[in-house]
Amino acid sequence: MAFTVIGYFSVVYMAQLFQRRVWQAPLLAMFAVTFAGTVWMHLLSFLCAALFGESLPIGEVLSLITLPSLLLNMLFAIPIYAWMRDLAHWVYPSETGE
Repeated sequence: MAFTVIGYFSVVYMAQLFQRRVWQAPLLAMFAVTFAGTVWMHLLSFLCAALFGESLPIGEVLSLITLPSLLLNMLFAIPIYAWMRDLAHWVYPSETGE
């Protein structure tokens, strides 16, 4: 469980870094964080399993777990991004009337 908490906090930190550096292209930053966060969490899970004695072939882990998860995360990120953007505009309306 500690690996999961550490992994998610590191992904949040990475998202904050991207938000500061790539603030002009939030969709690009979202895709980059989704990609890097998925790979990072799967790497931590793989290392945790290896640490506790599970022998998992890296090729099967990549082809059967990581790549499909990455594809689904990227596909689901698009509607979630649009929904969260609309929610943010509704909760915090801009003063310019956009």
